[in-house]
Amino acid sequence: MVRLVLMSFLLLLSFLNIFRAPVNFLWYLSIVTSEFCWIFLIALGAVCLLSTVHVKYAVLTHCITLAAFLLFAFPLIGAYVLSNRTERNFRLAFSTPATGESAFSFTRIISGINSPQAPFETLVYDENHALALDFYPSLIKGIRPCVIVIHGGSWAGGNKEQLPELNSYLAKKGYHVAAINYRLAPENIYPAPTRDVVSAINYLRIHADALSLDSTNFVLLGRSAGAQIALDAAYTLKDLPVRGVISYYGPTDMVWGYANPANRLVLDSKKIMEDYLGGTYAQVP
Repeated sequence: MVRLVLMSFLLLLSFLNIFRAPVNFLWYLSIVTSEFCWIFLIALGAVCLLSTVHVKYAVLTHCITLAAFLLFAFPLIGAYVLSNRTERNFRLAFSTPATGESAFSFTRIISGINSPQAPFETLVYDENHALALDFYPSLIKGIRPCVIVIHGGSWAGGNKEQLPELNSYLAKKGYHVAAINYRLAPENIYPAPTRDVVSAINYLRIHADALSLDSTNFVLLGRSAGAQIALDAAYTLKDLPVRGVISYYGPTDMVWGYANPANRLVLDSKKIMEDYLGGTYAQVP
């Protein structure tokens, strides 16, 4: 009976991989069940190891287990298919030879989470607003380009400690990384965060020699709200040495997003944008 209850609970969790979450708590939980689905697959295996002798409702339990396994495996299967398709499309578009290495690796999914973090130091880049950045020096010596990482958090939360695995990965590949804090809404409205990006770049350029940094070669990288800030800075600040911008699911059409808000029980996107932009669409079109 215990196995049936545990499997039923895991099956309910697995539904979050295919159905939209109706409320905020389940939305956050759905991120966990999809991004770390392999942990739940291991949990399924552990429950299966419980005694199977004289188990009540054995057939029902097995059916629930199979259904939960397939739903938890759904993100992994999708990632595998997408990675193969993406590599093929990339080679066709850019006429590049095959690398011989799959972009998808189940072992890297697990081992990457606990890989050693690259060293970094915290530097204050704007004393007036008490803004700091975590600087990850490139592990490849020499004058290297710099990636400025801008965290997510609906413009009102989050911090520079958000993506240490990505920062470490980039540092190991030969990039300096500056993960920055910026001023948050609603106390600070647009374009304050974009101006903070400017301040960070100017600070890094001033200290380029000490940091072995190529002061003419910056890339902006952001996630969610941070991606919007990165895009805004990259495409409006023409006098800065920004050579590229990487947006991880950043909002790009704010007017459409305001007119088509998310479910308020999941995410009150209208209020989030009003806090960031300083008013309603009628007030700050």
